[in-house]
Amino acid sequence: NADQDAYLRHAGVMGLVGSAQIADLLVAAKDKSPNVRLGVLLALRRLGRAEVAQFLNDSEPQLVLEAARAINDEPISGAIPELAALASSVKKTDSPELLRRVVNANYRFGQVHTVQSLAQLAGNNELPPAIRAESIMNIRDWATPSGIDRISGLWRPTAGARKSSDAVTALRPILPNLLTNSPDTVQLVAIDATSRLNLTEAGQTLANIIKTGAGSGDVRAAALRALSALKDPLLSDALAIAMQDTTETVRKEAIKIGATSPSGGAITQLLIILENGSIGEKQSALTALGNLTTAQADGVLSQWLDNLKAGKVAKELELDLIEAASKRTSDAIKSKLASYESSYPEESIKGYRSVLFGGNAIEGRKVFFERAEASCNRCHKVNGEGGEVGPEMAGLLNRLDRAAIVESIIKPNEKIAVNFESVLIATKSGQLFAGIIKSENEKEIVLNSPEDGLVTIPKLDVKARDRGLSGMPEGFGTILNRQDLRNLVEFLSTAK
Repeated sequence: NADQDAYLRHAGVMGLVGSAQIADLLVAAKDKSPNVRLGVLLALRRLGRAEVAQFLNDSEPQLVLEAARAINDEPISGAIPELAALASSVKKTDSPELLRRVVNANYRFGQVHTVQSLAQLAGNNELPPAIRAESIMNIRDWATPSGIDRISGLWRPTAGARKSSDAVTALRPILPNLLTNSPDTVQLVAIDATSRLNLTEAGQTLANIIKTGAGSGDVRAAALRALSALKDPLLSDALAIAMQDTTETVRKEAIKIGATSPSGGAITQLLIILENGSIGEKQSALTALGNLTTAQADGVLSQWLDNLKAGKVAKELELDLIEAASKRTSDAIKSKLASYESSYPEESIKGYRSVLFGGNAIEGRKVFFERAEASCNRCHKVNGEGGEVGPEMAGLLNRLDRAAIVESIIKPNEKIAVNFESVLIATKSGQLFAGIIKSENEKEIVLNSPEDGLVTIPKLDVKARDRGLSGMPEGFGTILNRQDLRNLVEFLSTAK
């Protein structure tokens, strides 16, 4: 059938699984037809046979990928060494799906030579940055591997003790190149690995990144964090330079770190920033004040709370001030904070006014698309990217103000968007369907059901119809912290 019919292929594979002898399969594995070889490969996958590794050397790239999927995703542990060994022969033209599984095999195999292979992949400038970054992450986490498989997301803990010294030995020779001559994605992970593995010899390189203004603002901010984590003596000079950086991200990081620096003068510097800094810098300064343990910090926050009560604090700073004040043990500050919070008007978003303004849209986008506990994109789209259960989020501010956006997040059942009401329909035959109405006319209802997909129900068959709850669950006010909510609101308010 030349692999034209996936159903026929599946039937053939299941027939081979149930009846073929392994010796006959291995003979057919050398058939000149790639379609026959694919059938054999899939049968060996079903059987969990390590012989599937022979297809890692097949002349057809698609079969190589399918073999890698079989070995990694099932998994077929007996073939993991052969998959890991592909690290020495991968090419920039190989698919990301194959490359990720080669990386994962070396991580999971957990031998000294496989952490060296990860270093080889990380240092290969021809490979995609995402693959190199993942290789570095695996070296970084070498001694404390997660029990969750990075590809499948399933619980598959690795066996055997690992030494962090092996990871350090593998990473050290390529670290200078990773830190100075790599894309941002690679640099950021390499900087993080530097501090996590305590590679103190990288201090000068990290300081030079800040001094020369190399890389993006995110890279320079990460370099500053790493210098602080390493307790490098060059931190003091780097902080002075970073405070004058052209990028706000770097200056904000310098403010946070500088406030806890042993060099002193933190309060004076923070007061200057609170007077003359940008909104982002002032937010960082307030956060830094909350972390200081001096009476001076109490005095500054107390005065700011008075200003907040008098309406003299920018709305973008309200959350940062409240969170900083909530960390203090001073009775006076606790009293002023309680007095302000008791003055909130009685409304549906009582206690959430502080998240309306001042968020970071870039971080909010990460909450929307990347945070598993939120999973916003499973149901909602932004410019066509995401799920179809809820309404499109682009241009949301044209339909709702910021307060309504917050309400829809923390109390989704208060007001459900038109055409996204959930219904429960009982038919005369005794069936029950729950979902979102996608369309309706005088003859039929088309329901988008999570269990059954699109279901068309003739109206003559409807016995009962009840309005259900919003498809969006309650509880996001506790799942996400206030900073996350503020960032998410900013993203949703500015998405065009």
